[in-house]
Amino acid sequence: MKTSVKSNKIRPRTAWFATVITVALSSTNVVLAEVKPDKPAVSAMEGEWVMDGGKHVMQIAPCLNAVCGTIVRPLEPKSTDKEVQAMVGWQLLRDFKPASDGQWQGRMVNIADGKSYECLMRLEPSGRLWVRPYIGVSLIGKTHMWSRVDDKTSKNTTPTGGSDAH
Repeated sequence: MKTSVKSNKIRPRTAWFATVITVALSSTNVVLAEVKPDKPAVSAMEGEWVMDGGKHVMQIAPCLNAVCGTIVRPLEPKSTDKEVQAMVGWQLLRDFKPASDGQWQGRMVNIADGKSYECLMRLEPSGRLWVRPYIGVSLIGKTHMWSRVDDKTSKNTTPTGGSDAH
């Protein structure tokens, strides 16, 4: 009976493959260590906003590698409306990322029914925020214009202007 003794030597083809895998893995580790998530350039949109006719103040700020908007307080400081008070902390704008031509794309939650819709957002030259939630394509949607809370005086808490369709 013959017994075969296996050699401890590695075949040349196996050694080459192991070297390629080792180099690839070490290169990947270096690349992964150098990759840092980009923070979107949102400084112009950061801040507190209110939709025309709205009852809430929305804080728009970076969140991870996107932009989000959260209700931070009622528009009227002395509001006793419990429904308005209960919405503080709701994140209505989610995962907005740069799309094209100064527009940002993400999702917006409808306060009335809690459903989430695709949404486009951009800062207009007038300093107002153009927000358009839609279903499927942006043509099937409704445009809302938002104003900075900083722009209002204590006597005029309702932003000026109407719904501008673009």
